[in-house]
Amino acid sequence: MEPAKRHPMIQSTLKAATWVYAHVSSQKRLRQLARRRTLPVPTISFGNVTWGGTGKTPCLHHVARMINSNGHTLLLVSRGYGDDEWKMFAAEFPHSLLAIGKHRYWNAMAQLTSLSSPGRFEVYMRNAVNHQSMESRTPDEATNTNDMSDSSHPHVVALLDDGLQQWGLKKDLEIVMVDCYNPFGNGHLIPSGRLRELPEVALPAADIVVLHHASHLEGPALMQLDSIITNLMVSMARPDTIVAHSRMRLTSLPLAKQLHQHLHSRHQLKLTLPSNAPSNELVVGLCGIGCPQSFRDTLRQAFPHRNVQMHAFPDHHAYTAADLTPIVDAVRNSGRPVVVVTTEKDYFRAKDLLDDHLPSLRVALCELEFIRGGELIKQRVDRLLKDD
Repeated sequence: MEPAKRHPMIQSTLKAATWVYAHVSSQKRLRQLARRRTLPVPTISFGNVTWGGTGKTPCLHHVARMINSNGHTLLLVSRGYGDDEWKMFAAEFPHSLLAIGKHRYWNAMAQLTSLSSPGRFEVYMRNAVNHQSMESRTPDEATNTNDMSDSSHPHVVALLDDGLQQWGLKKDLEIVMVDCYNPFGNGHLIPSGRLRELPEVALPAADIVVLHHASHLEGPALMQLDSIITNLMVSMARPDTIVAHSRMRLTSLPLAKQLHQHLHSRHQLKLTLPSNAPSNELVVGLCGIGCPQSFRDTLRQAFPHRNVQMHAFPDHHAYTAADLTPIVDAVRNSGRPVVVVTTEKDYFRAKDLLDDHLPSLRVALCELEFIRGGELIKQRVDRLLKDD
């Protein structure tokens, strides 16, 4: 509901809650910045200023492929909401390290310590389990990490998922995603709007700003948004910040049971769709992601002459059998061919449930591609790896 249409009492409540959120967030930011910690490996952060899907995960995977091709070991550092994103990552990069959980620093150090000194692994795990986070411990209280130089674990690169608001961790490269479907919401902080931070507060930290789903905007609108971001960065003494444009590309639509055959070669695949599909075929899209509009548009582009019906749920939705009943009924009773497609995230979040109820389910394998600025980003990442 638009703010202007809300009941005055609701508006007042949201305004008060937004003030509380802003105050608590600001204090947390200052506290963590004062106790900022540094992982002993190059650290690349992927984040956003708004709540919901902005393309962090596909951008992280794009950069991960770039780094992986250079022979580096990947360390994913993630909160692990919904158990979908880290499972996707582990499936595509099975030899990577995973640091999953609330206390990102300690989880990451546990993984790094297990590489360089197995005997100290339990110390870090015990710290993490006891919730001795970087916010409650001073450097002197923590197990000494000064002796853990980059040489202790060469060629490891940490990828910090949803890292923009992780103020307590130092990043060597800060990548911020902006969704062209809804760049900054209504301009208000949570819960009155979608902003987690005000752009003028958050964006000065960015080394790279990616305008994702750029193909959704017409040329003038995209250039206007680009100009707004560029001028903002210049005004904040960050003229060297790269402003790139990206979009999602559908690479394949494998049956879910054949998914693992496609994961490691998606960038080499050329999308082919059945040319003899009946004209009355129904395409059903199932998703619980932050930007369902982008998935809908992807399906409409892939099936331009078919009826596309969406079943969209909130981001990171935990599916139940009841959620799938309307789709199962459509497959059985529609009287016409039905193709059910879900996203990679959704499939990894509810694999067993979806396999049981939708045996002919297809998974849309997509990857992020840069329309502009991709080569500059590669150069920036290569420079970071070279310095490692």
